Amino acid sequence: VDVIIMLKKILSQISPKKWIDLLPTYVFTYFSSFDSILKDQVLFKELESNQQAKNILDISGVKIEELADAFEKSDEQSLEDLGTQCIEIVSEKFKQIFQQTDADFKIKIRFGSAKKDVSFFTQDKTSGNRTINLSKRSDGFRWYLSLYLTIYDYLNNNSDVRYVLLLDEPNLYLHPGAQKNLLYNVFKKEFKDT
Repeated sequence: VDVIIMLKKILSQISPKKWIDLLPTYVFTYFSSFDSILKDQVLFKELESNQQAKNILDISGVKIEELADAFEKSDEQSLEDLGTQCIEIVSEKFKQIFQQTDADFKIKIRFGSAKKDVSFFTQDKTSGNRTINLSKRSDGFRWYLSLYLTIYDYLNNNSDVRYVLLLDEPNLYLHPGAQKNLLYNVFKKEFKDT
């Protein structure tokens, strides 16, 4: 009875429909092992709807407006410079959470003026000095990179927004070493408060 009286008192102090403001805010992120893998190539006009591609550009400091301007002017030099800017920043950031890569590992991004596209490649000891498409890499590598790019917004969000991350079979493509990286470098380190 005391609880009911208390609840009625609280209810009387809350304006109609304002109780919704009392609920915590959550952002839901869904990652599917089958559908959420970053593709080799994304058309510029599709960037807005491709969160992973947008995030990889954000990590490297490439502004979409700057890229749009270079595409509009067919400015090959600016497009090449933007691609070069991406290499070191994105590669180092990814090596921090995925320790299955070697010292020569690089993620490369090429901006093609003909089709106005963004293409993604890697280079490491296993490929020699050749640049290879993402699709030629292992499923585990592609899965891990795509997961990282999916949760990048969370990792760099300093607000009070709470996140719910839904993963579809998170260990499906990962060997034990990569599973350990995922557990310790991502979930226990970055998601410790989630």
